[in-house]
Amino acid sequence: MDILDFIKEEGFTSARFQSFAGKDTLIQLNRLTDMKELFGLLEMTPTSVRYYPYEKLPYLDCSQNEDNVKLRLFKP
Repeated sequence: MDILDFIKEEGFTSARFQSFAGKDTLIQLNRLTDMKELFGLLEMTPTSVRYYPYEKLPYLDCSQNEDNVKLRLFKP
């Protein structure tokens, strides 16, 4: 099971992140079919993905070399 399927099963329906250009982006997770599609939206292929479900605002932390993107996860 990949992380996208897992976070969908946990009830998360959307994610928000800030692009490298500084633009806030909202993703509807149910429209994505796989992690490759998510990474395309992030404009990176992370070498590390960490999941923090117990934070006040749960998130995924995606890293590639020195680049880092934090996706805030939301439930309805």
